[in-house]
Amino acid sequence: MNATFLTKAPVGKVLNIVGIDGGRAARLRLATMGLREGMSIRVAHATGGGPVVVEVGGSQLVLGAGMAEKIVVGG
Repeated sequence: MNATFLTKAPVGKVLNIVGIDGGRAARLRLATMGLREGMSIRVAHATGGGPVVVEVGGSQLVLGAGMAEKIVVGG
């Protein structure tokens, strides 16, 4: 799979975060939630244009569409 934004990633697939397309504030916000480049995540639930639920380290996180659009994943 080529790199794509998290909002366009398939549900159920394990992916790696390959980049964060946002400024310092967005990177810091995501880092405080435990989402950094190089981490593996799984998309648990996504509704086109709505929130995205990801699993990381045994926990689930809900990301708004705007924040999810900043995360570039590949797998």
